[in-house]
Amino acid sequence: MPDTPVAHFAINADDVPRARAFYEAVFGWEFTPFGPPGFFQIETGSRAPFGRVQGALQERREALMEPTTIPDVGELVFVRDSEGNVVGAMRYVEHHA
Repeated sequence: MPDTPVAHFAINADDVPRARAFYEAVFGWEFTPFGPPGFFQIETGSRAPFGRVQGALQERREALMEPTTIPDVGELVFVRDSEGNVVGAMRYVEHHA
């Protein structure tokens, strides 16, 4: 397995309020409305040893598309796994100080 930590994840749900309530109750995650209606940023906390991983919760949608470059952010790709689930992956641009 590559030594690449997860920096961001997204959950696509059929019922966003139900999914939000589930993740709040099970993991204690906090959700902040962001952007379009029904889209939330997820704050997972900052507990060691894993630290903070930011996520997103949004309505399920068809997300397959060609690999896309987002200027000053990175490269985004969506693929289907062996069970038909859509998985998105982002390779972020390294910013040097």
